[in-house]
Amino acid sequence: MQSFTLQKTDSESSITQIMTDKNILGRPITGDLGDVSFRQPTPQLGPEEFIKMFDEFFEAHPECKFIRWGQGTPGFNDGEPCTFDIHETRFGFSDPDEDSEDDEDYDTDYGDVTYTTSNLRSFVWDEERIPGSYNQKWHYEFDKTFNGVLFTEDLVLQYEDFSVGDEFEEVLLKNFGDPAEVTATREGFHVEYFDIGY
Repeated sequence: MQSFTLQKTDSESSITQIMTDKNILGRPITGDLGDVSFRQPTPQLGPEEFIKMFDEFFEAHPECKFIRWGQGTPGFNDGEPCTFDIHETRFGFSDPDEDSEDDEDYDTDYGDVTYTTSNLRSFVWDEERIPGSYNQKWHYEFDKTFNGVLFTEDLVLQYEDFSVGDEFEEVLLKNFGDPAEVTATREGFHVEYFDIGY
């Protein structure tokens, strides 16, 4: 008989319940049992670690002026539970709301030029592109420069390692809301409405 442990902890007590696929502590469960998998919550980090993560990144990467992400709970998830989600992290290399002369590989949906980590390198076909062909070979070239810094493969990997992840869900919800588009700079955070789109 399959069993697993659920733990609920609060400031006054710790309660452990042993559940099986057919009973809870000897009390039977009848009927058409649906999905009983239990999603363990991601251990949370606090605001100190959150600020430290940004301080360390901005100190190591003076070429980066701001970091932006969207967050929120979708209204539709193709039959799956709708849960709070943190969308792709994007990076900006000009001050927020300043016009940039760069006009390739960027997203202007929210005003400023921002880049995903895949936009920090060039996608190059190894031979002439044949439309409709899906087996052609390609590679990345690390030839882009932002604020005088050449984005080598190692530097792009450092950007890929930076992530506003689930371990900060409580900090994100409490401070920025649901939904929200958040822009982080060295000085602080700016929040605007984020259209999840579904």
